[in-house]
Amino acid sequence: MTLSVCNPSPVKAVTVLAATLLLAACAGGRTTTTESGSGPVVMSPAAYAAYEAYTAKADPLIFALSGDGKHAYFYYCQSVKKDCDEEKYTQLAVDRCTSHGGDRCYIFARRKAVVWRDAGNWKPPAAS
Repeated sequence: MTLSVCNPSPVKAVTVLAATLLLAACAGGRTTTTESGSGPVVMSPAAYAAYEAYTAKADPLIFALSGDGKHAYFYYCQSVKKDCDEEKYTQLAVDRCTSHGGDRCYIFARRKAVVWRDAGNWKPPAAS
């Protein structure tokens, strides 16, 4: 009986290494997160108007806000069964929020609860 050991060719090794580095670069380059925000933030009047529209919905799901408070995006559940996939819409809200401005977006509210830690007085001066 003969036992043979497979020696990968240098071309295959380079291809695998290149693919691994490409995937790592793509994953590391993401600018979104589904984390809750933290620290003082003040919403722009437009972001606050979006927040008011969000809280007026019968079943608000997720509200994302940029770190500078200028951009926001939200989802609410339109399903009669109320079986919306919160994790799916969490990532979508963060991605859409981030695409509207240069600042990274975080979760500001889940359902009707503000989850942004230590937000301080987050309403714009005209709304306070």
